[in-house]
Amino acid sequence: MQQKNSDGIHSSPALQSVVSLSHGIIQFIAGHYSQAQSSFNDYLSHYGIRQNNMNQALVHLLLGNSYLRKGAGYRRTASEYEKAKYLLPNNAEPVNYLATVLTVEMMNATLEHGRPFPVDMFDEVERNLIRVIKTENNINAIRNLRTFYRTRMEIDRGLGDKAMQLITERLALLDNIETRVWARMPEE
Repeated sequence: MQQKNSDGIHSSPALQSVVSLSHGIIQFIAGHYSQAQSSFNDYLSHYGIRQNNMNQALVHLLLGNSYLRKGAGYRRTASEYEKAKYLLPNNAEPVNYLATVLTVEMMNATLEHGRPFPVDMFDEVERNLIRVIKTENNINAIRNLRTFYRTRMEIDRGLGDKAMQLITERLALLDNIETRVWARMPEE
């Protein structure tokens, strides 16, 4: 079904969805994050349901990134990354984005505000990154988990010797896994 756009020109919903998404991407690249958010939300509300999971997840990642760049806070940003993770349960990128924003929040909550980071959130991010490493051998997930562990060690000195030793062992294991993954990658 064709609809008239603001210029009175007939266009298909598929074309309108491409224009809406493109507008959001251009605004994002230009650093106009509020306009990008508006375009991405418009795309999701009008066209998202008709798109495949990959397209929807991409828009949720971009929307989360625009919230992050605009300083909207980790909850709103993480919510978009969670939606992308739900749409692409076997893809590393939503997990990597989520791990990054939660690592930053973990540091801020503890160092700037003196609040402990919720252990259940730490465990969930750790589980998700480990799953992605096991299923995809994703280098970014390995690096994110390493950063996550090092951040945990840095901000929570009161973990105790046993917990610190466990994290140290996990870091060594990650180094070993990364070396093996790199060895299997084709040379460019």
